[in-house]
Amino acid sequence: MGMLAPRELPRLPVINDSTLIAALAEAEQDSQENAGEGLPFSAVLPTAAQLVAQALANPPPTELHLQFQRHVGNALTLLAAATSDVAAAASALSPNNAFNAFQQVSVVSSNPNVVSGTASSGARISTVRMAVLRLAAAQENVGDLLAREAPVALEPGPHSFELRTFAGVKVLTVPVAPNEVNDSVLTQMAAAINQANLGVIATLARPTPSTVQIAITSTSSGSASGFSLTDVDGWLVRVTGAAHVAREPQDAAYLLDGVRTMSPTNHLLLQGGKVQLVLRMISRGVEQTISVGPDAEAVLDAVTHLAGTVSQLASIIRDNQRYLSPTFVDDFGSAIQALRPSLQDVGVTVETDNTLSVNADAFRYAFDEHPEKVEAVVASPNGAAQRIGQFVTEVLSAPISRFGAPEFIPAMLPRTSHPTPQMLLASHSLSALLYAQLLAQGLFINSLF
Repeated sequence: MGMLAPRELPRLPVINDSTLIAALAEAEQDSQENAGEGLPFSAVLPTAAQLVAQALANPPPTELHLQFQRHVGNALTLLAAATSDVAAAASALSPNNAFNAFQQVSVVSSNPNVVSGTASSGARISTVRMAVLRLAAAQENVGDLLAREAPVALEPGPHSFELRTFAGVKVLTVPVAPNEVNDSVLTQMAAAINQANLGVIATLARPTPSTVQIAITSTSSGSASGFSLTDVDGWLVRVTGAAHVAREPQDAAYLLDGVRTMSPTNHLLLQGGKVQLVLRMISRGVEQTISVGPDAEAVLDAVTHLAGTVSQLASIIRDNQRYLSPTFVDDFGSAIQALRPSLQDVGVTVETDNTLSVNADAFRYAFDEHPEKVEAVVASPNGAAQRIGQFVTEVLSAPISRFGAPEFIPAMLPRTSHPTPQMLLASHSLSALLYAQLLAQGLFINSLF
């Protein structure tokens, strides 16, 4: 079966009270003038109900009328979507939003190669000075380099050794078979150490295809995390060289605001764990500055996004100005232009066409020098984001007659007027229109004109 050709949905024509009253009046006058004479060809004057029925049965609008409907509907749809985008972008900087961009704190280090860090929500703004004197290290033992396929220099039978760590002490046993090779014995030794689960990890290193050695490393750093291996029955530890300490365990040492401090790890917690620092290398006498505060890049991204949505809204208003109320257009321009003096101080330019542009370098400089001022300009209760957000929220919740051009959208619904689609539209909000537009996949607006 072939598909039906696409066609416009039927639309009810606008029934204007004045037109209907005029038609009824003319019909009444004709009735009086022809009283007693009868109408030609036995014609009967239509009743009011018949006039309404005829109006409803009129042909659909012309193609020109349909194009006009599409333009108005498209203008309102674009306005609704753009206004909604601005509201969402403004909320990301609103002081009433506990998760706004200014609450996203970060750690900035004068040399991230020496000290880096992160901060979680709730960390307070602060600055500390730090010099890294020594990094924390975990003990590592590296055994002797042995020939992989050579027979191990041990008597056949069980060989026991003691593994003593910060987590406990165990005696481990490795059975050695006659003529067993070094690679096989070291594999069994490493497995026994790992299965003991005492906070150390044993691995095999094979620097060349024909050599092998055992390496044992503590899973924790710090001087308290040391370990030892001692032969109990046999010579396994001595023959393999597993007791040889290649790196001693040690604590990290650093100066924090001039106070010498020790740490078993290179991961430091400040402000009750809300600030986490990582010591990466010795600073060699150079003091680092660690600052905790709002994430400049997160704020810049949020401001840039807000500027983009406002600019898009300004373009839509400009392109569809003929369908919008002059008062609304003027109010929008006044609201945006009023932000010009304060925004230009933080690197945001308000253009004459009500679009916004962000100078990223200027914004970063202003943020680095005076973060409190930037927050006051952008995200305070009287800041740009709050004022823009309030404006677009009022637009979304106001009747469409608030910003629709009066020649297309009636300003108010007369008490005696028949509720035409235009008048019904005028009494609804833009947010309701947007919701219905999305829900009905574009059919709602076209059916309202």
